[in-house]
Amino acid sequence: MQDLFGKTNPILSTIFSTKEQEISKIEPKHMEIKDAVGYLEQIKSEYEKQPEIYNKFLKIMHDFRLEKINTPQVLEQVTLLFRGKPWLIRNFLMFLPPEHILNISPEDNSNSIYIATPTGGKIIINTDEGIVTHE
Repeated sequence: MQDLFGKTNPILSTIFSTKEQEISKIEPKHMEIKDAVGYLEQIKSEYEKQPEIYNKFLKIMHDFRLEKINTPQVLEQVTLLFRGKPWLIRNFLMFLPPEHILNISPEDNSNSIYIATPTGGKIIINTDEGIVTHE
């Protein structure tokens, strides 16, 4: 089964605890079509009066599927596209390959998401500003 990225991978699902600001891991599961369709419906609903944003998202995913852009570029483009909508960005992150480990800001900054990459790097996403930085 193909995930939102057009690749066959299980995803690492996480639940963000707003009280404790810590990560809870759930066993990896296979992405289902209904998960991707549900996410697309969230985007459509959020941008009902701005269909160009939904179409831009589809183009980003199309480019990724054709390998015109890589995972870090997808993160940057989607974060910028959905800036100010942290729930859309967080929900998108559920489709990352399983070797990426999600966490929220240790500084209790709810607009930041930290991702540990398979190579040992760190990606920091500012959901308010739509900025992605790599460390």
